[in-house]
Amino acid sequence: DIPTKIIPYLQEPRDLMDLLTVSFQRGGVIAMLSLGGIFELLTNFNLSFPSYYEKLYTLIQPRMLFIKDRTTFLNLVYMSLRSPHLPSHIAASFIKRLSRLSLYAPPSGLYAIIPMIFNLLLKHTSAQVLIHKETKITQQSG
Repeated sequence: DIPTKIIPYLQEPRDLMDLLTVSFQRGGVIAMLSLGGIFELLTNFNLSFPSYYEKLYTLIQPRMLFIKDRTTFLNLVYMSLRSPHLPSHIAASFIKRLSRLSLYAPPSGLYAIIPMIFNLLLKHTSAQVLIHKETKITQQSG
């Protein structure tokens, strides 16, 4: 666990960013393991990672629901998406991806995904059109 076991003991945690960035860009389980460290550096050390949300989006795949650290991964995804500064269109794309992912999820994975989707829909009200769209019914005169 990089954020709790490695970063606190480094004199300059920013030096770890290059290693974590390369690991994150490789994808798969390696990227998932580096996600915690990158999130820690982004939030607590004010580092930037321009394509963070794009890469995070690509990590959300059905195979991630069958790994041992599924709960940790989904918690990091949720912590990344709960920022009030996150644009609604990005939140909507993640909500849609998570909704599709829930179709493949094992029952234990659904316990994490469904509340995450619900909370994101509450936070980003403009994304609620994904599940409910008002339609106007017009009467035709005959």
